[in-house]
Amino acid sequence: MPSDLYRQALDLLSEEEKESFESWTEWLAGHAGLDPEEPLDGARILANLQAEAHLVGEGDFGDPAVLAELLRRCAACLAASSAGELHSGYEAACQEFAGLGLRVLRSHLPDGLLRYSPSRTLAATLVQRMLGKLARDAFDREALPPETAFVQLRDRWSPTRLNPGDRLGRGDTVFATFEHPDGAPRDDAGALSRALALPLWQRLRTNEILFEMAYPTDAVDGHKFPTVADAGWVHLFRPASEEASDGGRPSSCCGWTEPLGAYPPQPEIIHDNAPLHVLSEPPRFVGSIA
Repeated sequence: MPSDLYRQALDLLSEEEKESFESWTEWLAGHAGLDPEEPLDGARILANLQAEAHLVGEGDFGDPAVLAELLRRCAACLAASSAGELHSGYEAACQEFAGLGLRVLRSHLPDGLLRYSPSRTLAATLVQRMLGKLARDAFDREALPPETAFVQLRDRWSPTRLNPGDRLGRGDTVFATFEHPDGAPRDDAGALSRALALPLWQRLRTNEILFEMAYPTDAVDGHKFPTVADAGWVHLFRPASEEASDGGRPSSCCGWTEPLGAYPPQPEIIHDNAPLHVLSEPPRFVGSIA
């Protein structure tokens, strides 16, 4: 069901913009993806857009101005002449509005955050920083197994060996989660990827890895609700429910992943990207997914 924010944002469009936007949503609903090996659920992405309730920028909860601008950008995508250009147009629109979710008050968050990454590039960078170039070469050739590499990383860990450009992820913002009463299967890469709706187990690649980075909440800035703009073409994303953030109800103070399988929903926020110097301990290897 469309959120009140979405309906109010739609009302801010001109009649001409509404017509263009409606035509764009018809295209999106029938869009099955550009890569048949990784199909994109256009209907699900449209449902997410219609459910968005926290894309307010610097405005208050319920302010539709920013979401209306995103809808206008989507309507403008119709000027494209091919499905590929329509697809890239939506991605560009999302990038423009990424990081504009409602701010999450620091007092509503725990003292520690967790970020999970499947990036072999980041893992290889950490191996090189702590263990040297020969170890990096062995890791890249898979002669150094990731479980062994992360044990050695833990034993040789020294933040002074990190470079300022070594960061938690790509882009200006990153997703993070945290401990909560319902817990998560944090020692099982396959189960955790499902709990966090990370489609690692769906990919055709072999030996996917997952590792955990822990850091203080106060070490990073810009704690916000994740929105459809942050998710882009990730159809497994689900917008946070439309309720005002209330410190007396912790479930209202962050987004929540809709898990794949019988796992409890997992809390999620985004925050500004940061150097790996913020880590409070060495990265922990969760496991591989064959």
